[in-house]
Amino acid sequence: MYLVQVTTLISGAHLILYDGSPFQPGPEAFIRLMGEMKVTHLGTSPKYFSELQLRGIVPQQLADLSNLKVVTSTGMVLSSALFDWFYDEAFPPTAQLCNITGGTDINGALALGNPFDPLYSGECQGLRTGIAVEVYKVVDNPDGVRVQGKRAAPGEPGELVITKPFPTMPVMFWGSEGAKQYFNSYFAKYDSNIPHFQCPQLPTLTLCRCLDPRRLRYASPTNQWSSHARAC
Repeated sequence: MYLVQVTTLISGAHLILYDGSPFQPGPEAFIRLMGEMKVTHLGTSPKYFSELQLRGIVPQQLADLSNLKVVTSTGMVLSSALFDWFYDEAFPPTAQLCNITGGTDINGALALGNPFDPLYSGECQGLRTGIAVEVYKVVDNPDGVRVQGKRAAPGEPGELVITKPFPTMPVMFWGSEGAKQYFNSYFAKYDSNIPHFQCPQLPTLTLCRCLDPRRLRYASPTNQWSSHARAC
């Protein structure tokens, strides 16, 4: 999330970082601080939402979150149940929930929210601009033979694939086996493409599988908030 933080500063906003567990020193402290600092944009994860729901914590009952405009969720699949909980109970209905997906290795996002299109429960709003992203049919290649990717039909689960070079793509891996590992990581499955493996559906993107369930986290190493300078 480094670039997100930098671009936040470029916009003239104040950046607020919360390091450590959002449930320490207590489960309400993180939320109350959000209200006190008049946070406008919150970056977090589905795991944090699910823990709040499990504990019966309703954020908008603990703090004034009227300044909150956008809540970005990433790190794992955001279920339809958590979408419903977000709008039915937990957060102000005026806050936009952005279910996004990207990667540390590409230093960016591939599916984002936007203020123009409808938002459907359990789905991403659309692909980002500036990177050639496609959704390919899921195929198996146990023999390691590269296959020609085929675009998935609307509503069909598939794999997010980048089909053309882009400015922030990885260019190498270190080490004696770096070149081989680089090829196997990004180019071994589809012919001349970089797979991202988050399995969405079109026309809106439903993240459906291919995430390691053992890698659960409350957010990135830090929770990213931004609060516009005029709101502080």
